[in-house]
Amino acid sequence: MLIGKEIEIISSTNPNIQTGKNMVLDETKFTLKVRGADQKIRTLLKNAITFRVGSQILSGVKITKRPEDKT
Repeated sequence: MLIGKEIEIISSTNPNIQTGKNMVLDETKFTLKVRGADQKIRTLLKNAITFRVGSQILSGVKITKRPEDKT
């Protein structure tokens, strides 16, 4: 579960998504709702981003599951 964790967007297939640090506010099967450094809240498609949580780098495609279904 990523809610409440800080993530750093490393890359995205969507050129409108900026790289940088974000706080995860909510998570669904296909999306992450985040607050960026500019305090704006955005909804990101998991399958469009690669991000870092702590020392782990994750591809959003690989975590496209409901939060409660992840192990």
